[in-house]
Amino acid sequence: MTDYESFPLLDALELEILMHKEVHFSSSFDEMLAYYKKDSIGCMPDFSITTIEKLKALEESSKKNLAEMLLPDSAKEEVVKAKKMYISLREAYDKNQALPKLVSDLILTEENFPEKEIDALIKEKNAFDSLIKIISSETFYDPMYPGYGRTPIFAAKCLQQMGNPDAIIPLFEALSEDNFFTDEAIIDAICSFKEKAEEFLLKQLQSMPLSKENEQAAICLTHFAPSEKIGNACIKLLEDKNILLKKPTLSVYLILSCTKLSKEDQEKFKKLTQDKSFPSHLEMDAKLIMRAWQ
Repeated sequence: MTDYESFPLLDALELEILMHKEVHFSSSFDEMLAYYKKDSIGCMPDFSITTIEKLKALEESSKKNLAEMLLPDSAKEEVVKAKKMYISLREAYDKNQALPKLVSDLILTEENFPEKEIDALIKEKNAFDSLIKIISSETFYDPMYPGYGRTPIFAAKCLQQMGNPDAIIPLFEALSEDNFFTDEAIIDAICSFKEKAEEFLLKQLQSMPLSKENEQAAICLTHFAPSEKIGNACIKLLEDKNILLKKPTLSVYLILSCTKLSKEDQEKFKKLTQDKSFPSHLEMDAKLIMRAWQ
């Protein structure tokens, strides 16, 4: 019997704990437990102390590193990549290079909201491209990598305060990560560019053929102050039965942006809701919007 076969089968969550232990805690369960008992910033909500202690006891009884024995090759490769990123970030301090050091400070922060690190990057003239790389790199959305998946939030805050509209497109593209944890900060950053962002989003909303980007644009536009311009674009799309009947999520966000309509568009909206084919799951939202007109 091999060493692997003598162990109980670990589930996906337990294997993930092993990966985090290797990457963030220098292969030490003791370090990991101390961190989780303090409920520190990077703690994963699904990782219970009981499970970590169980795996620690299993490793101690075997006198072998569980990650080396039980992780599949693909997981081991991810661990190596994440460890290399830590090494790369720490090298910035050894080389004492200004911008890489500021970026490393942002990624490695243990602060709930690293105001000092954000302020320092905003003042750095050449930081824009580095911040774009952060929000464009899928690894920074993964809590197994340095930053615990929080760094895109902080990078978006930096870009928002820098006020460079060149950030609009990469910020919008970052929404394709479909990450609930980071989306709010990214949408806030997009909306901070006001008219320029609205113009970009309206183009994305109306682009054809339909894709996930139409829905992302619709979501972003619900964060803008209601306007007849936005409402008119939404009505035009809702009049397309292929959208109204076959794109339920997109339709919801289109309806939510119809708070402010011209009299003509209000009549178009009412006509849509009175049609027998109007989806029942949209009726409540439509009624709330029509009440708002009053």
